Amino acid sequence: MARTDILLDLAGDGDLLIKDGDFVIGDSDNQNVKLILEADQGQIRFFPFLGVGIRKQLGGPVDGAVRNEIQLQLEGDGYKANQITYKNEVLTVDV
Repeated sequence: MARTDILLDLAGDGDLLIKDGDFVIGDSDNQNVKLILEADQGQIRFFPFLGVGIRKQLGGPVDGAVRNEIQLQLEGDGYKANQITYKNEVLTVDV
């Protein structure tokens, strides 16, 4: 279902990616999933109920309730999480 959008520098400060003086446009699925996981509900103006707020889980368990919330939030944007794993403090979501 590859979606295309303006890309952000997610490895850096999250600013817009610019190349040769223009926006970089490309496959945005990974970017969208990351933004859904990181955003708190109410942070995305036109979709106030979208967002997992995963940073609030730092140091806490990623249990069934958190995994369920991730699944529901991703489904709300048309994605399906095939597998959600949390190992050695690394969250991996296979979409």
